[in-house]
Amino acid sequence: MSLADGDLRDEVQAILARSERERMARVAAAWEGMTALFGYRLRAGATFAVLATLLNATLRGLIIMALSMPELAGQQSRENPFGASGDWSLTAIGLASTAITFLEPDPTVEWDGDRIAAVRAALRSLTFPDA
Repeated sequence: MSLADGDLRDEVQAILARSERERMARVAAAWEGMTALFGYRLRAGATFAVLATLLNATLRGLIIMALSMPELAGQQSRENPFGASGDWSLTAIGLASTAITFLEPDPTVEWDGDRIAAVRAALRSLTFPDA
């Protein structure tokens, strides 16, 4: 927005758009992998690209709102969304609501001892960058 119309602005916008598309593709791929791991699938007509876009928009919106209302970052809700108990952050409610809209349990997945062991092994193998 701070760049004047012209070639430089167009070039910067194209670079930012490409970067955003690549990042969203990685987010969609991560959700696709986690969805399969936990025995879910996309609902008919849904795509991981749309799911990732809406999840990202929810997070960004809450981050932007928290700049002027910092209490939102730590706000907890006891409305027991989805029949779950405990305190839920607004972020968790927003992400879970969106995910539930697009995902459903995969009826072909059998939760036997082998599958549970495989899920545990997959979760143990995850590595996270140092904080």
